[in-house]
Amino acid sequence: MGRVYTTEDVRRGLTPPPPAPRPAAAPAKPAAAEAAKPASAPAKEKDWATRLAEQRAKVRELTDRQTALELQVSQFTNQFLAPVTDANAQQTALARLTEAQTKLDDTKKELNEAQSKLRELEGTSQK
Repeated sequence: MGRVYTTEDVRRGLTPPPPAPRPAAAPAKPAAAEAAKPASAPAKEKDWATRLAEQRAKVRELTDRQTALELQVSQFTNQFLAPVTDANAQQTALARLTEAQTKLDDTKKELNEAQSKLRELEGTSQK
């Protein structure tokens, strides 16, 4: 049984010897089986990678939109609760706040769906 090298061994400069070269193994599958492989495998992988990149971009875009809407909600809340304001400005701020909150809720739902789809795509990697 070989020696187990620790982090301390590596720090001291002790490293395991290089592994002995192995003889070339015979191919497990005949060449005919490899030729029968569909040529569309790289195309499927490329398609999967493209869909994955698009989904990641969508998640980033929705996350950015969510952040912007959260900032708007905060801004409109501050306008509504401002100590020196008239009734008209308060009503306008309240209407904007309600609209921003509705958009934020819709964006959160869409983001959750997009993240779920992204996790699904990542879980079905095309290797």
